[in-house]
Amino acid sequence: MGKHEEFFKKVPMNGRKGCLRFMTEMDGNFLNWESMSIRYGLVDEEGVIPEETDKLHVHDYDEAIMFLSQDAGDMLTLGGELEVTLGTDGVRHRIDLPSIVSIPAGTPHFSPKVRKVDRPFLYFSVAFNKEFKAEVTDEKAVQGEGPWIQFRAPYFDKVNVLNFAIRDPYHYASDVPEDSGGIGTLVDTHVAGFPMMCGWQTVGKPHNMGPRRDDGKRHPHAHEDFDEMLAFFSLDPDNLTDLHGEFEFSLGAEGDEERYVCSEAAVFPMRKGYFHLPLVFTKVDKPFVFFTLSRNMA
Repeated sequence: MGKHEEFFKKVPMNGRKGCLRFMTEMDGNFLNWESMSIRYGLVDEEGVIPEETDKLHVHDYDEAIMFLSQDAGDMLTLGGELEVTLGTDGVRHRIDLPSIVSIPAGTPHFSPKVRKVDRPFLYFSVAFNKEFKAEVTDEKAVQGEGPWIQFRAPYFDKVNVLNFAIRDPYHYASDVPEDSGGIGTLVDTHVAGFPMMCGWQTVGKPHNMGPRRDDGKRHPHAHEDFDEMLAFFSLDPDNLTDLHGEFEFSLGAEGDEERYVCSEAAVFPMRKGYFHLPLVFTKVDKPFVFFTLSRNMA
């Protein structure tokens, strides 16, 4: 076992769960940290996306849910339609484009309900807590009976369509960004409404990532003020584990670093102050996903 292996977690992808063909659920116990828990899966049929409960409920932590295209050649359309209900009055939001739903702590809501699937799409949920938990607020409330959201009404700003940059160089930790050959989006505190920074990027070709010194050599860095998760997921609708590519990721301070080579879905939960990078995408047979997630206020 390597010195830094506790920060390298292969993703345990489970089979069918509700309307998801594949789903993973990684809480703080699995990730070995306090900052967040995540769910990730592929939606391929109608129904309620399985979470803690299908009743109206609240969390005592912030939650963000993203819905994204699974098709690397068409990341600007979702491929389906779903409904998200927020508030005690059951205000409904219709979603048919790649979007983020921000659910501040204490906000009543139902689990997302998928109304239509033209092609499979991705579901990603982050709970800013060590575990997933919920408190049911109304056992009798029925999803789908409330009013549709109106312009500038309460909760109007909690659902936002994601903006993408096509073939834009990914700027993560680099003064000299390289073209990833993909498409990306960025969610910050302004969009989410609570402290959060999430960069989501498809990887379309080999490239390097990480800060450089004046001599051009890439080196590790650390974040002193926040934890950060770096994750790598497949876009293969038949196998969300196989990246169809390979990357090399370094953990540890310079002189003490270890390089991890991976071709499967994996996450790296970086505690604040822990050195990581450089990152090198060495092989890309099919596009896959790289994203970063933190409570950074920037």
